[in-house]
Amino acid sequence: MKNTIYLQDNTRYELSQDGLSKKNSSGYIKVDETYTSDYFRKTLLEISSYLSLDNINALSKDKLIIFGNEFEFNNNQIFINVTGYDKLYIDTGNLIGNITKNNQKINIGSRFGDHFLRFLLSTTEGFLELEDMGTSPSGSSQIWVLIWLWKVLLKKAFLLGVPKSYQKRKKKLSLLRGHFDITQYMKQPYFSGSLPCIYYEHSSNNPVTQLIYLTFSAIDRLPERVLISDISDIKQYINQITIKPKKLYDFFAFDANQIIRNPLFYPYIEIVDLSRKILRFLGADPLIDKDDSIFSGFLFDISMLFEHYIRKLIRTIKGVKITPKLTEKSSDKMNVPVWGQKRYRSLLPDVIFEYEGKKCLIDVKYKRFFPSLGVSREDTNQIITYIARYSSKYKDNLKHFSFVFPCENEQEILFNSKTYQKTSIGSEEFYFKVFFIFVPKLEDVNQENENISIWKNQMNESQNNLKNQIIEFLCQTP
Repeated sequence: MKNTIYLQDNTRYELSQDGLSKKNSSGYIKVDETYTSDYFRKTLLEISSYLSLDNINALSKDKLIIFGNEFEFNNNQIFINVTGYDKLYIDTGNLIGNITKNNQKINIGSRFGDHFLRFLLSTTEGFLELEDMGTSPSGSSQIWVLIWLWKVLLKKAFLLGVPKSYQKRKKKLSLLRGHFDITQYMKQPYFSGSLPCIYYEHSSNNPVTQLIYLTFSAIDRLPERVLISDISDIKQYINQITIKPKKLYDFFAFDANQIIRNPLFYPYIEIVDLSRKILRFLGADPLIDKDDSIFSGFLFDISMLFEHYIRKLIRTIKGVKITPKLTEKSSDKMNVPVWGQKRYRSLLPDVIFEYEGKKCLIDVKYKRFFPSLGVSREDTNQIITYIARYSSKYKDNLKHFSFVFPCENEQEILFNSKTYQKTSIGSEEFYFKVFFIFVPKLEDVNQENENISIWKNQMNESQNNLKNQIIEFLCQTP
């Protein structure tokens, strides 16, 4: 009996005695007959309840790693929702990751495949490495997400060198250095001609580099070690400058901000955090009770990563001036009152940009789009609220708004691809369109090197098509 159930984001599943089925536009298709509802029922219901909307933001790091420091994490969502009794219906959302309970694992990956997720991570971090991205083992844990981003950030930080810190040294020297160690001197039976000294020395062998050394060692024992094969030079250098640490506990307790004082090496603070998350996920954290049957794992909000990717893609359009990302701390954000309470709710659209004097507001959605249903009522109300408030700020410049969805087949792109719609808010007329970015499938993994190049070309073509459609939309409307 398998102890891991593999799912995809933004998908509905049916789990029964006959196995696991996935819902598509024509009904349910069988995914795996070896899964049974009886075996996974208790774990699925417990995880669904434990990772509820009210609880997900309050989980402690030693039970669940919410992987979202580099990219935002939206707390207003759930990991999975499980309903039914004889047949269990499982709904997944924008969160991917791996959760373990009682040796049973729930693994949720991207519905577009690992290569698309790796592409998002690479491009948003400025490393387009599709030729050398490697491949994670089939059916592997989503731990590769942590390892991949750890590698990308380490490569970027290593260009600056490695952090050094002052380390305490005790050594006999011919000349006095630092402080004279009177205690050690008195223990000597005779004067040997050297002086016992206590001094501090700038050293690359410090808790930060030792933690990176431990992470390399842990990854080397995993099938996912192929992901770091292209940074063997960094690994070799870390091995040369680092003495194998004796106590693992210290590396989960030290404050990286106290070790890394030079602002040049601040990127290593994130690497320390990621290293701890990898070791913690692999069960190396001595602060976690190994017999604890609660939860361990990590979650990653892929919708925020996709939004970040689309923002960077739009920024590459020639002639576009993009507005800085609005956050809760932004002084120029717009608000609406929360009725019945004396507070306001922030309105934070994903992208606002200007092209040839025309402003456009885009709401980026990672979830599935169903052409037969169109844009949901909730999303429609959200973007109309955005346009109503921000049009008062930008006056006549903001007349265009749209959605961007990823899609798996070109039929979805044809939906509303050549036309735009008009709508009125008050006395003002606005122009609306739904955009899609097509994500090609990577076939025949046995010929990966050849197909990765084809996939890259298809993805570049898809990106260019999206940019061209956005410009065409703005040019053909007033």
